[in-house]
Amino acid sequence: MSDHDPARRRQALRFIALVLAVSFALEGYMILSAGGLRAFGGHAAMVLMWVPGVLSLIVRLLGREGIGDVGWRLRPLAYLGWSYLIPMLCAVATYGLAWAVGAVAFDPPARVLEAGGSPVRLWLVATGINSVVGVLFASSASLGEELGWRGYLVPRLVQGGVPAPLAVSGVVWGVWHLPMILFGDYATSELPWLSGLQFMVVVTLAGVFFGWLRLASGSVWPAVLAHSAHNVWYQGVCDLWLNGRWERFLAGEQGVFSMLAYGVVVLVLWRGGQLRRCKEKPA
Repeated sequence: MSDHDPARRRQALRFIALVLAVSFALEGYMILSAGGLRAFGGHAAMVLMWVPGVLSLIVRLLGREGIGDVGWRLRPLAYLGWSYLIPMLCAVATYGLAWAVGAVAFDPPARVLEAGGSPVRLWLVATGINSVVGVLFASSASLGEELGWRGYLVPRLVQGGVPAPLAVSGVVWGVWHLPMILFGDYATSELPWLSGLQFMVVVTLAGVFFGWLRLASGSVWPAVLAHSAHNVWYQGVCDLWLNGRWERFLAGEQGVFSMLAYGVVVLVLWRGGQLRRCKEKPA
């Protein structure tokens, strides 16, 4: 007999439909009225990132599901270390490979050059600040997504018996981003369809890793930290300072080398049996 719960599967499907409907409506408004996110400032991204989390709390309340299975505990702390280290290494590997093949070079922001001083020294200082303060600040936004994706959706996909639940969660996560890539201002190249395709691969692989963190640790906090570390190291530490003609195709969140980096992570988890042994743990 199967111990899968059909009710959990239905909850997962309803949540996916609800989040995509609300998010696409908000993104559509931003795209049609101003061409995307940038015109609305940083608060618009924060609002979008909290849509999954807020909706997960609403459906929990309305369905009397409780909040215990979000995974509030911090321990075991080792997973927090991996959740920071792996995205950082993926970003460093991505841009390291891009630099090695001549796809990127050190290209400080204009405001840094205008300020004077050593650009390399300023980069190192900025990296030190971003790697700690930036990640903590980014967690205030990442928490919104992770309450929804890894705190609500992943456990229900697993308990509902959905095949390849971590990959499914990654695909949903990627689809959630697509309107801004295909029709807005989130594409990294002049070929939005290619940026979207590459991003889907990267996010699906990253979603498997983030989902594994949630299930293996029984906590949502490693996923929150991994999400924040990914955003800061890719967008703040590397992308702002390293640029080149082929960066938009090979590096960044939508690049081939990012696929390889997270692909190696997932392969190691799979070969080590971590994905097969990973089961939902109590929060």
